[in-house]
Amino acid sequence: MAIRAQGQVTSTVYHYEIGPDGRRYITGATVTYREDERDSSVGRSPSRDREPRGETESFFEDGRIELTEESKARLKAVEREVIAHEAAHKAVGGQYAGPVSYTYATAPDGTRYIVGGEVSISAPEGRTPEETIQIMEQVKRAALAPGDPSPQDLQVAAAASAAQMRARAELARQNTIEAYESSNKLAPSQELGFAITA
Repeated sequence: MAIRAQGQVTSTVYHYEIGPDGRRYITGATVTYREDERDSSVGRSPSRDREPRGETESFFEDGRIELTEESKARLKAVEREVIAHEAAHKAVGGQYAGPVSYTYATAPDGTRYIVGGEVSISAPEGRTPEETIQIMEQVKRAALAPGDPSPQDLQVAAAASAAQMRARAELARQNTIEAYESSNKLAPSQELGFAITA
């Protein structure tokens, strides 16, 4: 299908809807174009309802539109950004990172593009508070690995920080108990007692 408009495209705006998974999906596009002077002088007369220049229209003939090269380049750029974002999570997550799962959207021209992704991080609590602190540090680094962490990434990092704080509190509690118990233990020569001598 071809775009009805002739002239120079000045901008393309995609219309999104939020899906049940909370992600944005492209549902349409609005293309703004500027008519060439010579096109309007060849006998085409603009309708009374529309301005001849700077028109903005949504093009949905047969429910599909033809994407401009600029629009395709933008979608491919989004796809590259998503792949790089998830690769950063995967690389830093190490043994705790699961497989990458991508979300696809079909553009109006029928091409599928990656528009979202996810790497699950499954990190158990450690056997000791020290181990938990180390594990949660790796989770936090994995969540914040991309240069532009998402709100979900920030939530994961915050949850890992909270788990670290709990582990540090437990470690401090254990150290306090050990210090108290060791200070209350007296050396055998310091034990109190009474000796009767005759």
